[in-house]
Amino acid sequence: KTEAKWLDLVQGLAKSLGGSAVANFGPDNNGDGVGDFAVKGRGSLSKKVEDRKLRKGYTEEQVVHKVIGDAIRATIIVDTPEELGAAVRAAVKKIGEADIAVDNKWERTGKGAYLGVHACIKFPDAHGTTMKAELQFHLRDVNNGSPKEHTPKEQSEKLYKLKDKPEFQAHGAAIDAASYLMWAAATRRVR
Repeated sequence: KTEAKWLDLVQGLAKSLGGSAVANFGPDNNGDGVGDFAVKGRGSLSKKVEDRKLRKGYTEEQVVHKVIGDAIRATIIVDTPEELGAAVRAAVKKIGEADIAVDNKWERTGKGAYLGVHACIKFPDAHGTTMKAELQFHLRDVNNGSPKEHTPKEQSEKLYKLKDKPEFQAHGAAIDAASYLMWAAATRRVR
């Protein structure tokens, strides 16, 4: 029920925007309703839950509902910066300012940082409890939803995951530098 409610919200938002806007729920899903990645995978979620339980002393349910911000997630993908701004404004209006916190990562583009807008949403689950959901907003040139193409979003995800591997932990600065160069090139691509 929670996942279906989330899919309806995000797909409805994308449809209301018109233009190039599509709802995306993970690799190779272009808003067709399948929602393969609308709910974070068990392995990824378990890792976050255990980490937060150890650091904060929370129960598993408390972590999932109150701490983890992307147990359910989706992306709205658009073609232009103007559509990106319109999508964020429409989400704030639809969800309500009290239930959404927007983090505009574009504000750091001068440093070659990650390009996108993330919104943390207080989302009512099927049991009447509020949980955190993440809705990202991306330009198609940065993230088109396909892992088969070498978009900056997909490549940065690979670099990000390398930093968790013990054999690469000593190379964190080099990984960050590669990520910086990739995002700097992406910034030039969409301007």
